[in-house]
Amino acid sequence: EGLAYAQSDDDGATWTKPTLGVCEYRGSRENNLVLNMHGCSHTCVLIDPTTVPSHPNRASMVKAWREGKPGEILDNDEGHRRLDAKNAAEPGESYLPVSLRGRVFGHHSPDGLRWTMRDEPILDEWHDSFNQCFYDARKKKYIGYWRGFYGGRRAVAYNESDDFEHMQPTRCIHHHLVTDRPDASLYSPGYTRYPGRDDIHLMFNGVYRQVTDTVDGQLAVSLDGVNWSSHTDHPIIPCGEPGDPDQGSVYPGPELTACTDDTFRMILRSSGLYHNQGYLSAYRRKESSAFYQWAVWDAHRLAGVRADGDGRFTFRMPAGVERLVANFRADRDGWVKFSLADRSPWPPQPIRLDVPGHGEDDMKPLTGDHTHAPLAWQGDADLSALKERALFVTAHLPQATLVAAPGYPTADPAPPHDPPFP
Repeated sequence: EGLAYAQSDDDGATWTKPTLGVCEYRGSRENNLVLNMHGCSHTCVLIDPTTVPSHPNRASMVKAWREGKPGEILDNDEGHRRLDAKNAAEPGESYLPVSLRGRVFGHHSPDGLRWTMRDEPILDEWHDSFNQCFYDARKKKYIGYWRGFYGGRRAVAYNESDDFEHMQPTRCIHHHLVTDRPDASLYSPGYTRYPGRDDIHLMFNGVYRQVTDTVDGQLAVSLDGVNWSSHTDHPIIPCGEPGDPDQGSVYPGPELTACTDDTFRMILRSSGLYHNQGYLSAYRRKESSAFYQWAVWDAHRLAGVRADGDGRFTFRMPAGVERLVANFRADRDGWVKFSLADRSPWPPQPIRLDVPGHGEDDMKPLTGDHTHAPLAWQGDADLSALKERALFVTAHLPQATLVAAPGYPTADPAPPHDPPFP
């Protein structure tokens, strides 16, 4: 693979690829390559604020090679020839040995265009797919999310290191659950912080479905970047239907970006090839079907609690809240209502413990599609008289989706772009 440079000055849809003259490719330097990496792939470029100004850019990449016997390095043609023979071998038929080996190497650059590779690996491990490294200013450490393995299936590995040049060994932090389908593996991490919120960590895993041989995007959430929860097996970014240009895979990229048009966007590397087709010689000789596209959401509308019929959802409201707003979307025949209670009985019981004047019957149903709908009981949204009490909020949402119901320490109306939101 090669590492290439492109830029978009305005909308992220129109890109220019400047002629850089850095790398020779097919006898010419008239291209936008910054690294022509024979045997290297899966590069992550990062800006490192701890380095001297002359070399602020770093990169990690996997350098891979195929071996025959241990220590016998095969060239590309011989490696593929043996791999094809191995794949085509009948049971009991012999073939020459071939295996894949690799390590993670580091690069540095003064400008992001001219790169120098370290002689020794920065991590003595094999991690392909979309790996991510960055410097965490709060922890003052280099953080890495890597494609690893757990129980024989692909998973997400993690490490923290004081020194980019000598990274610590990784450990598995996120893997398939018993609630996942038995053919699902977490193929790539797709890590990002929630835009504007350093305390919310998101991971858009590329999930490999071995039965269908496809890859789609699944959302996981963490409050510390280490302990992760994936609340549903339903993909947040599905791959295309058969015949679509992205029928084979959508690999979520590493960053979720808040854009000026009130959207969240994430780059996807997509392909019409199914996963294992890329290993077949007939497809290796063809032009790549891979391309980049955006996944786009309305801002602050990544996920929510959904009731297709009738449903209620209860959550804790901390003390100090003087108003509540709702981010919700109701179907044409749907609506939402809210009630406040001093406690939530356990085990759950069909009894009403509403705070007087703040029950479901004291609120008009909210309909439509809103991100900052004030919650008012008997026409009053001011909760300052209750702010010393830690209350429970129950949302009744038939045929509706509740994305968030944040509380604020002021009774003023919520501005459309409230910084603490959601």
